Amino acid sequence: MAIAQINSTGLELIPIVFYSVYLIYLLTFLLIFRGWLQIPVFSNTSLRITVRISVIVAARNEEDNLLRLLDCLSRQDYPEERFEVIIVDDHSDIPIEQLTGIRTSPVKNLKILSLDESQHGKKQALIKGARAVDNELLLFTDADCLPGPNWLSSFAAFYEEKKTDMIIGLVDYPEDLCIPGGFYRLDFLSMIITGAGTASLGHPTLCNGANLAIRREVYLNYSDRIRPEIPSGDDIFLLHSLKKSPYNEIKILKNREALIKTDLPGSLHEFLSQRIRWASKSKYYYDRLTIFLGIIVILMNMCLLSGAVSFLTGITGINLLLIGLVVKIIADSLLLGAGLGFFKGRILLILLPIVEILYPFYILYVLIASSLNHYTWKKREY
Repeated sequence: MAIAQINSTGLELIPIVFYSVYLIYLLTFLLIFRGWLQIPVFSNTSLRITVRISVIVAARNEEDNLLRLLDCLSRQDYPEERFEVIIVDDHSDIPIEQLTGIRTSPVKNLKILSLDESQHGKKQALIKGARAVDNELLLFTDADCLPGPNWLSSFAAFYEEKKTDMIIGLVDYPEDLCIPGGFYRLDFLSMIITGAGTASLGHPTLCNGANLAIRREVYLNYSDRIRPEIPSGDDIFLLHSLKKSPYNEIKILKNREALIKTDLPGSLHEFLSQRIRWASKSKYYYDRLTIFLGIIVILMNMCLLSGAVSFLTGITGINLLLIGLVVKIIADSLLLGAGLGFFKGRILLILLPIVEILYPFYILYVLIASSLNHYTWKKREY
């Protein structure tokens, strides 16, 4: 009898736990939705901009990508005497400085550095680049990125006006109407929009090193905290370190001309490998809000999976699952609907019902795979 009472009590607690998770998820993402809406779109109206910029790129075996990037940088409307481009070679099979296309690049102030034999990885490459320059503002991007012609001038104008320590730029994938590409982009933009929304509320959680600016002095003061021993996460660890100090100001640059486009994953395997790599570093996070966001997203998706299993096995009714799906669709569609308008990607909302069904399985797979601590990146095993 006592065991039956315990089992009955446990079953009664299931809906309470599920509904609590649903409510917390809804309130959390409504708050982030509000944060995104209150980010003003920056208009570059400055007439006199004098800040000198160093664009720093870490690269490994990316000749074609670098040629595209350098072509974009050669078309910038920012005065060429006020910016330089630093490419740091992370032990490419063919040294970057030996590549004909790189040596004949139209970028005037281009410098190629190489990591020493004792150094390796993106983080050490970025640190070496930052230490080799004197310009006031560092602007980081990746080799596979495509900045528009007003990218530099937009960051420079924003920095001149705000005088902030870190500027979080926005990143997007190219438009792709096929279902896999649409899913990749929707997943990626959900993280970009969420990170921007939390930063707007004064509690930044996420950023992307493909479009990130920081004062050189500040970067060098915090460069030892980006955890060089961990392959990924130079951007997030830096952000979390900066936000601990009330003296560091972090702002979002919401401007389409400052937007960076980066390549879509070429396959499902590449997409999952990238997400596993991103997730694998989360165990090293100490920022409470970032941890909370990760937990509530995982719990919400696990509740949906559990709700489906419990319904199919007759433990609970279908209402528990349907209410969760409705809550998640409402929260996600509000935030994504607002954010995708800026990225000109509202057509992706068509995929949302399918994504909501597949997402719990995707989250579970990435969670398990990332815990195994094994992935390949840049032809290196980690």
